[in-house]
Amino acid sequence: MIPVAITGTAEVFEAHFPKIHSSNVTIEFGTPFIVKELEPEQRKFAGAYTRERILEMLQREKNNDQEERK
Repeated sequence: MIPVAITGTAEVFEAHFPKIHSSNVTIEFGTPFIVKELEPEQRKFAGAYTRERILEMLQREKNNDQEERK
């Protein structure tokens, strides 16, 4: 499984409804993992495990954006 985090999509459509605007969209592919190789508890809740990896990627992206604005 490969976790994928996508940022910047709100600026394309949602923030300007009903018009579409150009924007920078970032797609980040996380570290692949094999569900069968996870710890039993992680394997039992593979969706939650994947979600946590994606949230970590989104938080890193947010932190990077904040650093660039300083």
